[in-house]
Amino acid sequence: MRLQMMPQIEPICIQMQICGENLRKWLNNDDKKDILFYQSTITKNLISGLKYQHDNNVIHRDLKPENVMFSKPGYKIPIKIGDFGLSRKIHSEESVTGGLTTGVGSPTYMAPEVRNGSSYSQQADLYSLGLIIWEAVQLIKPHDRLRLFERLVIGQEQSLVVEHLKLTGVRRLVAGLTKRNPVERISLNVAWDVGQSEGEMTARSTMEFQLYLKTVKTGGTIYLVEVIANSIRKGFGIKLNGSRNVVKNVNVMGGWTCISVSSVKNNTLEEFTLSNAGHGILIKGSNNKINKVAMENIVNYGIRIDVMSDKNKISNLTMSNVGRPRFWGGQAGQLPGALDPSGAPGFTLDNNNNNNNNNNNNTIIELSVAKYVEHP
Repeated sequence: MRLQMMPQIEPICIQMQICGENLRKWLNNDDKKDILFYQSTITKNLISGLKYQHDNNVIHRDLKPENVMFSKPGYKIPIKIGDFGLSRKIHSEESVTGGLTTGVGSPTYMAPEVRNGSSYSQQADLYSLGLIIWEAVQLIKPHDRLRLFERLVIGQEQSLVVEHLKLTGVRRLVAGLTKRNPVERISLNVAWDVGQSEGEMTARSTMEFQLYLKTVKTGGTIYLVEVIANSIRKGFGIKLNGSRNVVKNVNVMGGWTCISVSSVKNNTLEEFTLSNAGHGILIKGSNNKINKVAMENIVNYGIRIDVMSDKNKISNLTMSNVGRPRFWGGQAGQLPGALDPSGAPGFTLDNNNNNNNNNNNNTIIELSVAKYVEHP
């Protein structure tokens, strides 16, 4: 008997994320919430996910709603593409020589070139993607799915694709992805541009607002609507940590500090009404512009320009029943055309000269203090 020692094989462990429901379950759910928002996000996530795969030379070959998952149970977005059992790492010659197996995938979402045995490559995934997007944005019923797919692809009835309120050009997107000839299908780069929301968007929740900030194009507008939330707000009405943002037409009531602009620059805040709060506006930054602000029933300071802040400009400011309409920080603070601060009871401009913080050139114009109340 002969014994032979074999080398030890190190185990390979794969850690996988546990996702939530798949897209098919969402499509079949009759109690959908925020449908337009979900449809827009699903489209963008699908394009982004497939583009990442194709950029890494991976073809999925079995894209369908059953293989698209939400991040966590409860239809939590973003969505993710899964089930790579039929996926392949492809090479350029495979799309020419026909090195990929034909007839792979689910028949309903299978590209024509895969079904009929022709050579195919990543364009086959684009076809499946187009049908999934159409099914999601139009909520196509199961009994209509195959018939409508055939009318779009074979009959070229592009008018079947209904334009979407949040996705400009969705008809062009779906039609471009589902061309029978794979050469004529639009690329994922073009699909991404078409799939992006242009112009105006409306965020009805924090989640929507965060996602729109990631995808909005330059020049786009995000509208925030008034909502009633089952939550407790603590601290700030609006806390801005960023630069070159524009916030307009906001009413902030209650809380400790209505607006906090922290360590940022080049922001514009306009047309604000602040009331019934502990403090009005706290500025820690430079080159910020605040215009058309009305304050009422503020217990402590109206505006505080903190140390290490300069070149901020505040204009068209009205205060009524403000405890301490005080401006802190900022050497050489200017108030052209405003009430003389020395003439407003309890109103001071604290330059903090002893701090050596080099704060300067903060400007406040068109100031009106309607009523000053000294709170204990």
